[in-house]
Parts: sequence; structure tokens; C-alpha cells
Amino acid sequence: MGPREEFLRHLATERNLSPHTVRAYGGDLDRFIEFVGGEAKLLGPEVNVAIIRRFLSRLHADSYQKSSMARMLACLRTFYDYFLRRGGVETNPVRQVRTPRLDKKLPSFLDEEEVVRLLEATTGDSFTDRRDRALLETIYGGGLRVSEATGLDLVDLQLDQGFAVVRGKGGKERLAPLGTGSTHAIEGYLPERAVRIEKLMSGVDALFINKNGTRLNVHAVTNSSHVLA
Repeated sequence: MGPREEFLRHLATERNLSPHTVRAYGGDLDRFIEFVGGEAKLLGPEVNVAIIRRFLSRLHADSYQKSSMARMLACLRTFYDYFLRRGGVETNPVRQVRTPRLDKKLPSFLDEEEVVRLLEATTGDSFTDRRDRALLETIYGGGLRVSEATGLDLVDLQLDQGFAVVRGKGGKERLAPLGTGSTHAIEGYLPERAVRIEKLMSGVDALFINKNGTRLNVHAVTNSSHVLA
């Protein structure tokens, strides 16, 4: 079994990622394998920081979007972390390469007034403040729609790898990169979420929950006169 198949099997059986996400990883790996000249070179000394940077330059020259480049980097970072733990490589060269800065886009159904209300609601340290700050950073940092952000479950997060598994229209999945701001905001929110879940004895898997311990919905984000419910 080659490193590609071993890694994808790990994602499917140990990480329990969906077949769609595993295929996405496989496609990203195939693009890198083609670039380095074959699967046999994946774990060799040929793969270093310089190669990773040249790979990004090639993607840019081929008109790949920044989000796609960031997703490929997340895939390679996870791949080399896996083989680093197993002694297949001595270092993870991707860890020394900065993820391309993503253009921050507002979801089309949040107008300026609603964004201002969101920003003004994230200055404190209460459960709601921390949740709202994490939600806003996740929407901005990952380029997510509100529906995609509210649809996230805890299992979708890979904070150590800097991405989340996002389910979009039609149930399609993609890997959304999370910036430093998103990661820190989520890490600050998770303890507050855990306290709320324990207090309410809620078993909900949703990342973003309301004060009643159930999943935060799009209507609460976009239509509440209270900013977020």
C-alpha cells in the first residue's frame, strides 16, 4: 500500500470523514503527486519547503483560487502530520509555509446594518458574546454562508489543521480553511459552549448553539432584532 492509499484509508476509517471529503483529499494529493513527479517521492527528501512554495506558485499560475490553494495546503499539512507521527518523515515541510490570505467576503444575505450589529455584539466575554465572535470570524475567515456556519458540528472542526468540513447546497462537502482569528475565537467559545451544554443537559452536536442549547439557525442570525438569539 502506497502512502496515498494509506493516508486516505486513515481518513476514512480513523477520522471517519465522508467519502466525498476523502475523494477531495485524494484529488488534492493527486495534483501534488503529479507536480513532484510520482507518489514514490512523497515521503522523500525532495519534498521540502521550497517544493511546497513552488507548488503554490504553480497553482497561482494556473489560476487556482486562494480558497483552493488553502484547501490543498490543509490537505498536505494533514498528510505530512500523519506520516510524521508514524516516522515516515522527519519534518512536516508544510508547517513552514503560510496559508494564502483569503479575501473576506460577506454572505450575500447579511446587509451592512446587520454586520454592524454583529460586530457591536462581540465585545464582551459572555456565552453569547464569545459565540457571536466565533460565528462572525468563522463566516469571514472561511468564506462561509450563514447557513454553512450554523450547520457546522463539532466533529467538522479540525482546529489543529486549520480547516473545517463544510456542507453546502445539495449536501456537497468541501474543506474550508480557518484563519488564526477564527481558530482563536472558536477556542475561546468552546468552553462556554461546554458549560451551557452541561447545564442544559443537551446532547446537540451543533457547534453554534442558542441559549436553549439547540442549534443556532439562519433566521436567528439574519432576522433577529437582538442581533443573535
